[in-house]
Amino acid sequence: MARNPSLAARLADDPVARARAVLGLATDEAPIELPVGGSSMEPLLRAGDRVLAVPARRVAPGDVVVLGTESGHLLVHRVLGPLLTFHGWRWVTRGDAAPTADGTVPRSRILGRALTVLAPGGEPRASLRPTVRRRLACLLGLAAYSLRRLRA
Repeated sequence: MARNPSLAARLADDPVARARAVLGLATDEAPIELPVGGSSMEPLLRAGDRVLAVPARRVAPGDVVVLGTESGHLLVHRVLGPLLTFHGWRWVTRGDAAPTADGTVPRSRILGRALTVLAPGGEPRASLRPTVRRRLACLLGLAAYSLRRLRA
């Protein structure tokens, strides 16, 4: 099989394209490990943790997702829910420790869904599957975000 240098160069320079390609290989039975940095999802996720992620075939309020940002970085944040904007349906996300939402992102930027937190030693530390209570809290957060946008 011939090697495609343009594809290899694009994947080397673009972390979002690389994450999309890697997550495309993942399955529910064989998730991909991704590193976590920063503090926006504390105390659930801490710098040095890793998450097990699968492709985001479906997304629901409360899910912890892997996002590709416009600047080419990856974020692991929680979905508050969908919102109809002038640009069509978009998703509102927020880090658990962040005081405000990230804004809206198109569905195409949601690359994966995180399932489990692995501590630095590799042991599973927590499940990221949202409870009904968490899903309802996210919907309330979405309503608050929507009201703030209407007032602005």
